[in-house]
Amino acid sequence: MSEKQNFEKIDDYIKAQVKEQIYPNLNFLLTRSLVVHLLTTLFVLVICPQLGIQLAHSPINFSHMLMMYGKEICDLFCGILFISLSLSSNFLIMTKDEFRYLRYNKWPFFGLILLSSFGLLFSLNTNLFYELTFYWILGLGLGFLITYFTSILVMRRA
Repeated sequence: MSEKQNFEKIDDYIKAQVKEQIYPNLNFLLTRSLVVHLLTTLFVLVICPQLGIQLAHSPINFSHMLMMYGKEICDLFCGILFISLSLSSNFLIMTKDEFRYLRYNKWPFFGLILLSSFGLLFSLNTNLFYELTFYWILGLGLGFLITYFTSILVMRRA
């Protein structure tokens, strides 16, 4: 093998490594994000039963504390907790390059999170669409915006 061929092999290897870091595998990112989202969803449903779904009895129950302030406040903060914990968990395990890549390819990521959320919740409670309220959906939106923009600020400073 000539010296030129060695350099070409090394050059191709380095280019492949750089490309992999700059453009991570979207399928891998989406699959990992889905698994993390589903695990955090199950955790949230244990500590804060919502929409008529309670997976297990836990000594920590945020719904009881929030219901003292009314159903609207409970729905709002349960929605915020639901999505914020999931997105925060996902953003914590991502590298800076993965986060940047998902930021520019956000529709598949957030579409997957949204569809899997409603799919899981609907499979646990078929009366889900009767339980959904404007305040819970508003909480999802607020939790998404707060977590997303906070993570952008954190990643910029990192």
